[in-house]
Amino acid sequence: MFAGLVHDIGVFYLMSRAAGFPEMIADKPALYDLLVGWHDNIGHALLSALGLPESVLLAVQEHETDREIKDIKTLPDVLYVANKIANRAASWRDPEFDTRLDTSMLETIFDPEMLAEIIEESEEEVHSLKSALGG
Repeated sequence: MFAGLVHDIGVFYLMSRAAGFPEMIADKPALYDLLVGWHDNIGHALLSALGLPESVLLAVQEHETDREIKDIKTLPDVLYVANKIANRAASWRDPEFDTRLDTSMLETIFDPEMLAEIIEESEEEVHSLKSALGG
């Protein structure tokens, strides 16, 4: 769960640093490319500096690295698949600057009914968390 919560921390760090560079903020395609291209490695570096376990560091660094997964066995596998599911349901990626992420690999792991059930349960959990937090 922790890896899932922090896997995109690099995006937040990069956004906080970019805030000091108005020309970067004004150039939305460049900012977007920076966020997409570097957030996983920056997240890895930040979490490494905090002394997190190698399994978490590897999962964060590889959460968007396309690969074939037949069985979900490791934390990097779990985070990769969860990220694909999240990108299918609600992505932070901007379609104006990028193509939609390919999530078709999910169909090799889950049957359509199971995938729909996972997404529905996830959406219910997110709604419940938002309500609990006053949102």
